[in-house]
Amino acid sequence: MSHPTMIFTIVGWLLFIATAITLIYVISQAHNGEKTRGATPLKKKNHGDETGNDLLRYRPAIIAHEIRTPLALIRGAGELLEEGLAGDLTEQQRHFVRSMTTNTQQVIDLTESIITDLKLSRGGTLSTELVDVRDIVASTAREMRRITSTPIHVNAVGGVLNIHANATMLRQVMWNLINNSLRHGDGTSPITISVASTEDGGAQITVEDSGPGITPKTQEKMFDAFTSETTSGQGSGIGLMVSQRIIEAHGGRIMVDSLPECGTVIHVVLPKGK
Repeated sequence: MSHPTMIFTIVGWLLFIATAITLIYVISQAHNGEKTRGATPLKKKNHGDETGNDLLRYRPAIIAHEIRTPLALIRGAGELLEEGLAGDLTEQQRHFVRSMTTNTQQVIDLTESIITDLKLSRGGTLSTELVDVRDIVASTAREMRRITSTPIHVNAVGGVLNIHANATMLRQVMWNLINNSLRHGDGTSPITISVASTEDGGAQITVEDSGPGITPKTQEKMFDAFTSETTSGQGSGIGLMVSQRIIEAHGGRIMVDSLPECGTVIHVVLPKGK
């Protein structure tokens, strides 16, 4: 099998896996219906309350968790190929490898979002610690630069900016927001991320792109998954929905400032916490 054919086969299977996970997630959410939507997030519950419906709700998280490791290995192998560690690549081969790593990362993003959404839905205590927001933003931007040619600028001047937060979830929020700007930007203009402290000791993060902007109608459903306004053929919309839930679980706010043809700025405000 030739290299291009092999790579397209791998990418095809990844997309099949992503579709399967999404379908399982949708079926699970539909099965739980209003009971799931009405649940108060991050509340303790007794283990004895688990039912067959609960197990069905957790099944997508189990599946997503089990496929994260092989997906990460595929992505890592693709990155090594792109760096030329297995030999020089032609421009066409490099394009195929970049397609493989990009699509793999999209599937990883999907699994992470599903796992986090189900964690927030089923209750429990939000585990927090003192984390440096500037460090999380900077390190996430460095990771994103490895899979995109679009410039990502970070304006995080200042010292340590500590708040009480869940570091893993906050990193996921940043990944989702940067990824969203990359998808909806113009592809060449830089993504700009700024971090500043608030008057009450919290943090404010902005992610700005120079894309075509977002209409008011689309903004109304921007944080709803699986709607035509949020997907636009480039994703499921789960990432933004989960990001909003994470921010709200921390007692923060997420807002969108956008006009058609004028780009988009997403604002995140997080309290100091305790």
